[in-house]
Amino acid sequence: MQTTGTHHEQSGPAPSLGSLGGAACCPPRRSDASQVKRTIDFLVSQYVTQPTARMLPPQEALALALDVSRSVVREAVSLLQAKGIVSVQPRLGTSIVDERQWRTVDADVVAWRTARAVDDEFARDVSLVLRLIEPSAASLAARHTDPAGRVRLAQLCEACLGTPDAMAYHCGRHALRIALLVASGNQMMVQMANLSKAMQVPGGVPPAAHESIRQLRMALDAASSTDALRAMQRLVAAEAD
Repeated sequence: MQTTGTHHEQSGPAPSLGSLGGAACCPPRRSDASQVKRTIDFLVSQYVTQPTARMLPPQEALALALDVSRSVVREAVSLLQAKGIVSVQPRLGTSIVDERQWRTVDADVVAWRTARAVDDEFARDVSLVLRLIEPSAASLAARHTDPAGRVRLAQLCEACLGTPDAMAYHCGRHALRIALLVASGNQMMVQMANLSKAMQVPGGVPPAAHESIRQLRMALDAASSTDALRAMQRLVAAEAD
């Protein structure tokens, strides 16, 4: 799909249900699970991935055209809504959300894998990816964050600096990491904030961590993207040791 940047300008009609011909063009009813999957596949192929589509048809029409129950359609739409792909509003219908807000990195999947507490490799992989992108996120945050955002980031830096307790430090770092990824303004980095909860937590506070965070705060205050990049590189290197 070619990204259009927004899903709010009408540039043509959405695909029509008329050509489906109701039950005649659809296979016989199967189990609920397969019906939900088939319904999602149809909605994605005929509407979600179509640049001209802005709204889904009414659920009654979808149920009739696909020869499924309304509960199947409701479940399919709910699953798409949970992924941030559609928005359901009473009396207004179901609209397709701006693709930049879709959950590229699914928070539920990350939470489920983390909750199993048996997949150490997943936690290591997540930690590696976030360490690679966090310096760039800090650099972008220093460049783009507004004054109110700088105050918030400064507060989070202070929260990390203000405690010798390892668990309190890592809770503060978790909040700072998410804030930097979001403040970067980069669509993929914002989505990657969902992965932060799966990061491995080291046993203690790295000796060089506090000094690196002080340097990061100064760089953010000065809107120096280069200094923020270097400070975060030093911090993640210290945390990886």
